[in-house]
Amino acid sequence: MPRTREFLSSRERTLLTSSEEFYRLTPQERASLFRDLRLKAIVMKGDIIMGGMIEALAFLAVHLPEKQRAKVFTPEVVNGLVESFLGLTLEMRTDRHYQLAQTVAVKSLSILKQKLNEEKFGPILSKDLERIQDIVRLIVQPEKKSGPKK
Repeated sequence: MPRTREFLSSRERTLLTSSEEFYRLTPQERASLFRDLRLKAIVMKGDIIMGGMIEALAFLAVHLPEKQRAKVFTPEVVNGLVESFLGLTLEMRTDRHYQLAQTVAVKSLSILKQKLNEEKFGPILSKDLERIQDIVRLIVQPEKKSGPKK
C-alpha cells in the first residue's frame, strides 16, 4: 500500500473551512496557523525555494517519468489547481489573482508558440501570439516597489 503524506492536518482543514472554529482561536493562534501553513506551502532561503508543497509539485512535474506525470498531472487536476490559484469562483479577485493569471497566460502562450512553429503556418501565426502576449502583459502592470519612507 502506498504511503501518503497529508500536507494539511484535519484540524488545519477544519480551521480553514469553518469560520466559527477559526474565530475561536486567539490572534496569536491564528498568526501561528498562517505561519505554519506558509512554511508548509513554500520554504524559502533567500530567493530560492527550498521545499514545501509547491516545490514538491514542481519537483514531481520535472522528475517523474512521463508515464507517471500523465497520471498525476491530468487536465482535470491541473484545471482545478489553476482555478483555485486564479480565484475563478470568487466574486472579488485581488491584484494577485490577475498577476497570476497574466503569468499563466504569458507562459502558456510561449509554449503554444513553440508548438505552433512546428506547424506549416506557424511562423505567420506566431507573430499573432506575440501580439496577444504583449496585450496580456499590458492588462496587469507590476506593482511599483516603494522605497523607504522619508
